[in-house]
Amino acid sequence: MECRVLSIQSHVVRGYVGNKSASFPLQVLGFEVDSINSVQFSNHTGELDDETSTFTLQSVCNNI
Repeated sequence: MECRVLSIQSHVVRGYVGNKSASFPLQVLGFEVDSINSVQFSNHTGELDDETSTFTLQSVCNNI
């Protein structure tokens, strides 16, 4: 039986938080992971330089 997870989290281009950090451990445990990004950051928000792109609720729902 295939186990699937829908992960709706932020995404970073550089670094490992949100969907980038959640997907790999779940895949190692044998889950198929479908990721939907709710926000896209250029880097971790703890760093000084960040560019943010947000997605509307409608655009996220269209991907589900």
